[in-house]
Amino acid sequence: MTSFKKIIDSYKSRKFNETVIDGKSFIKREKINNSQLIEIYNIIGSSYVNLKDYNLAIKEFRKALNLKPNKKLESIIISNIAKLNMITKDYIEAIKYYNKLLINDSNNLDYLILLSECYGHTMRYEDSIEILKKALKLDSSNYKVLDKIGQNYVKIKFFKEALICFNDGLKISQNNFSLLHNKAITLNYLNRHNESIRILEKLIKENQDQYFLFNSLGIVYKEIGDIEKAEKNFLKAISINPKHEMSNYNLANILINSGRSKESIPYMKNSGYLGKASTLEIFYELNLIEEYEELID
Repeated sequence: MTSFKKIIDSYKSRKFNETVIDGKSFIKREKINNSQLIEIYNIIGSSYVNLKDYNLAIKEFRKALNLKPNKKLESIIISNIAKLNMITKDYIEAIKYYNKLLINDSNNLDYLILLSECYGHTMRYEDSIEILKKALKLDSSNYKVLDKIGQNYVKIKFFKEALICFNDGLKISQNNFSLLHNKAITLNYLNRHNESIRILEKLIKENQDQYFLFNSLGIVYKEIGDIEKAEKNFLKAISINPKHEMSNYNLANILINSGRSKESIPYMKNSGYLGKASTLEIFYELNLIEEYEELID
C-alpha cells in the first residue's frame, strides 16, 4: 500500500516515475487533507520537471496552486511555473506569473531581471528597459543589468543610449566580455567603425575560439566596404562553428553580391533561410532555381 512517506522517499531517491505513479494512485485512493494534497501535487510536478516533461509539470503545479497554499509555498510554486513557461517559451504566461510574484516581492532583483527577459522575448523592449531600470535602482553597481538595458536599446535602435549603458557597465567591470562585444556592435551602428574594429580585434586575440566575434568583425568590414576582410572573417567563424546561421548567411550574401552565386549555395543552405520567400527570389533572379529546388529536397 502506497503511503505519503513512501511517495516522499521515492522522490528523495530520485525514482521519479515511481513517484508520479504512486502519487496519482494515492490521490485517487486516500482521503487527504489539503496541505498533503498540495504537497503531493508539488512533488509530482517536481518529478515531471526531473523527467523533463515540462507541460505535465506545469499542470500539476497549477493544481497545487488552485488549492491556495501558504504564501511561502505559493511563491515557490508560482516561480516554478514561471521558469517552466520560459523553458517552454511561453513567455506571455511567464510574464503573468512573474508579475504575480512581484506583487508581494516588488524588490526581488531576480524576478525583475527574468520578467525583463520575457518582455524582450515578446519584443516589448521598452517594457523590458523600464523593468531593468527598476532593477538598477536596487543595485546600481550591477553591470549585468546595464548590459541588458543596453542590449534592449540596441533592439529599438537607440544606439547612443545603448552606448552610455555599456560604458557605464565597463566603469564597473572594465574588461567584461559581453559589455565590450556589445559596445563594439553599437559603435559600428554609430559609424565609429575603427573603434569597433579595435575592440573586436582585442577580444579575438584573447578569445580565438569565439566564432561570433569573427562574425561581428566581418559585419564591420562589410559595412566599410572591405569585402576581402569581411569574407575572411565570416569564413573563420564558419570554420569554428559550421552551423552558425548568421555567419553562413552573411558570407552567402557577400558571394552573391560579388557575382559568385554558385559558391553561395552551401552557405545559404546552412543559413536557416532556405524556404523563405526572400531566399527563393534571390535564387530565381540568379537563374539558379534548379539548385534551389535540389537544396529544398
